[in-house]
Amino acid sequence: MLVGVSTKSTKNHYSRKAINPNPQFNEPKRDSIRPFVRKITDRVKGFTTSNNFKLVIANAKQSGKIKRYPVPDRINAIASLLPAVCFHYDALMKRSNASVTTLAGECGLKTETKRTTEDKFRSSISRARRALIYLKQIGLIEYTSKPCQVTGGYFPSDISLTDLFFEAIDISKTAIEDEIKSKTAWENKKRAKAGLPKLFRDELIAHLWDNMKNRFIEYRIKRKAQGEKRIQALRDSERDRAAIKKIVQLQIQKEIIAGIFPKDLRRAQAEIEHRTNERMKLSRSKIIKTYSPTAA
Repeated sequence: MLVGVSTKSTKNHYSRKAINPNPQFNEPKRDSIRPFVRKITDRVKGFTTSNNFKLVIANAKQSGKIKRYPVPDRINAIASLLPAVCFHYDALMKRSNASVTTLAGECGLKTETKRTTEDKFRSSISRARRALIYLKQIGLIEYTSKPCQVTGGYFPSDISLTDLFFEAIDISKTAIEDEIKSKTAWENKKRAKAGLPKLFRDELIAHLWDNMKNRFIEYRIKRKAQGEKRIQALRDSERDRAAIKKIVQLQIQKEIIAGIFPKDLRRAQAEIEHRTNERMKLSRSKIIKTYSPTAA
């Protein structure tokens, strides 16, 4: 059902009712929560109904950043999203350590629609993204995405809280600085237990960023390899053993020519049998049978 239809023109002047009109943040279980994180997570609850939030929007409208007050569905999305951003916030790295997909799932902002051709569901996080973009427009967060040259995709979006946000929820700069010092000491304490040297703040931040990026790249490469194996198995499901073995033999020959595989006849024969058996097992597995070969 369409709501808010303009009498002058229906183009770009209407919105659809949200599937989940009253999303709620379901806080994930943790063994321990930092006091600063608990403080800002609790402080932001009910923030969208406060006078400070209305003043932030009024200032954004006056400066031309936005044109109108957000509709109720957008307000509800923001109200559920902000506690999640705060819950995952790392003051030392100045970012929320959760992807937009994770945040959307925890806040009830992920929409799943059934595909028409297959018995599967497609997830959409557009509502969460639009809420984040709006929060960026009014100056409460910074929201950026950086490309990854290794995987060809993007790193998880960086979501950070601005000085205006902390001012609006009455969190002082002293409290933020104390949390950064405390988190730095805690990270160095973990490094000391692991037998690693102590790092200064800037060095520690750079180290944490590198670890985050490396974990992401490793995860994406692993998932890509799994996907390539699945597609290969889908194609192999229509081939017999002889056809698969012939393909493997050609692969080994190319690897020997390229210097990737050692020039050892017995090892090459053993590797051909091993890869052929592996591809046969995967192509005949129950998991592969649930997929359509045309998807490859």
